[in-house]
Amino acid sequence: MLLGGRGGGAGGGGGGGGGGGGGGGGGGGGDARVVPPSTTLTCVSPLNVIVQPSKKRLILDLRHVNSFLSVPRFRYEGLTRVPDLVQEGDWLFTIDLKSGYHHVDIHPAFWQFLGFSLQGQDYQFLSLPFGLATAPFVFTQLIKQLAKRWRSRGIRLIPYVDDILFISATRAEALHNRSIIIADLAAAGFVVNFKKSQLAPAQSLKFLGLLLDTRTTTFS
Repeated sequence: MLLGGRGGGAGGGGGGGGGGGGGGGGGGGGDARVVPPSTTLTCVSPLNVIVQPSKKRLILDLRHVNSFLSVPRFRYEGLTRVPDLVQEGDWLFTIDLKSGYHHVDIHPAFWQFLGFSLQGQDYQFLSLPFGLATAPFVFTQLIKQLAKRWRSRGIRLIPYVDDILFISATRAEALHNRSIIIADLAAAGFVVNFKKSQLAPAQSLKFLGLLLDTRTTTFS
């Protein structure tokens, strides 16, 4: 039995990647299944359920698992790239990937370390959970491969985990690039969160909480 599914979680959780992971707690959602009787879990992590207005969110405490992991050092791209890439009069759009980490399958050999218990039943994650210390690195490396492909075609972009800003010189170019990008994401198995994405090309929009206005070249 699967609990949740791509982009959804046990109890209805979900949510974007953010920088979630780090060395400590929190996160939830993703693909999980009831542990078969023939399977023994090596680790069952503490679990809390936070009730939010529109959903319930699982918070899985993976500190014990994380203590055994070696986490590579890496840098995110982000708002520091904006002044270098965004020019006056540019057209912008953003894409948010739905429950980004949950697109990444965990090798079956490691399911045993990603267990949790809910209402007396044991489950195990089958996809990359929020709270796993290596999750930000793994997901960022995957997005980097798509970014390389797009940049080789002259597309300007700034990826930050599962949020991506795209920059074009004209509205027509933005529309053309958007169709390429959405097709590439679909081919790679990523699900776009259309509700959170800003797909209509604009010269003023918010990205990672910053208002970008290319008409006045102000970023606030």
